[in-house]
Amino acid sequence: MPENTNQPVRPELFTTVIARGGSATRAIADSLKRSGINMGKTNVFGDKPPYQIIYDLARLMCTDYMRVRGEEFDFTAALENPVPDVARHGIETYLSDIALVSGPRGWKLPETVLIFPWLVRLYPDLWYIYWTRGVWDLRNHKSDMLLVEWGVLPETRDLMRLAALSWKLQYDIVAQTPRPARWLHVRMEDYVLDHNRTRARLEQFLGMSLDMTPPRPETVKKSTPLDYEFTLAPMRELGYDV
Repeated sequence: MPENTNQPVRPELFTTVIARGGSATRAIADSLKRSGINMGKTNVFGDKPPYQIIYDLARLMCTDYMRVRGEEFDFTAALENPVPDVARHGIETYLSDIALVSGPRGWKLPETVLIFPWLVRLYPDLWYIYWTRGVWDLRNHKSDMLLVEWGVLPETRDLMRLAALSWKLQYDIVAQTPRPARWLHVRMEDYVLDHNRTRARLEQFLGMSLDMTPPRPETVKKSTPLDYEFTLAPMRELGYDV
């Protein structure tokens, strides 16, 4: 590695990972931490607490600012109505431990994607890493159960359909939100199968050398059939060949 490893071009770097849980986000969170980015106090998955603040805001977003039309999820209200004070205060509180840290810092918590419209409006200058994983490797995640608990998604014994609906909802909230200026889409599959090129893209985006967590080829299995028609167009939009 070059001698200036971990010296960001922009020392005010403040980044976050936007992704659905179960997408192998631990790899990118660990990579950022290994590279000298302060990710706050985290659990073994790289998730930053206090989780309940974001869970509560995500519930407010999905119950009061989202409309459900079958398999379509409309976040127009979150984008057009004023950001509620509770969201502004909650996000400030959640980020208070790292907001004033000098040097590069950031965080990862899967449920952050569920408050994405508010986050972009309040923090337009962050470095946003949008991390996706194809539907053919769906994993159930806590966010799926939360969405059922909140009455947003229906209770079902078909856990793969539930995961697919959750994946679609979380795709829709990102797709409908105007892109911030600093935005990079990274597919988990490219991190694993085209690692050097993906690393170069991340380094150029963040303006610093990265000590990347080694990829694990076995994580790309394509073991889930693409049985859900409503996921196909989003998969194509994300660049997957389906």
